[in-house]
Amino acid sequence: MSFGIGSITCPQPEMILYLFQVDSEAIRAYFCFMPTVLRIGPYRFFFYAGDRDEAPHVHVEREDYIAKFWLDLVRLVHSSGFSRKEINEIQRHVEENQAHLLRSWNEFFSR
Repeated sequence: MSFGIGSITCPQPEMILYLFQVDSEAIRAYFCFMPTVLRIGPYRFFFYAGDRDEAPHVHVEREDYIAKFWLDLVRLVHSSGFSRKEINEIQRHVEENQAHLLRSWNEFFSR
């Protein structure tokens, strides 16, 4: 069983449940506080539920690397681990998907 908020779907917890050995509701809640709104190649684009009072932005991760981009006027806020080449590639993905990401932000934060 999966559930979501509009077009944002929270992942199934079964695989993670096995790895972390916690109850499925805790895993489901964890991922819904950080919903994945887009995946491109190795990159996961997501929001933190606690960021509702900030300007629209998206976090991007690959393995232990992370970056944050503003969405209204796409620009890098900060990054850790990514090369300049990867940051440029990720920024291009954010620009190409800006409308979808902004819609998802507004939907998730009910704006």
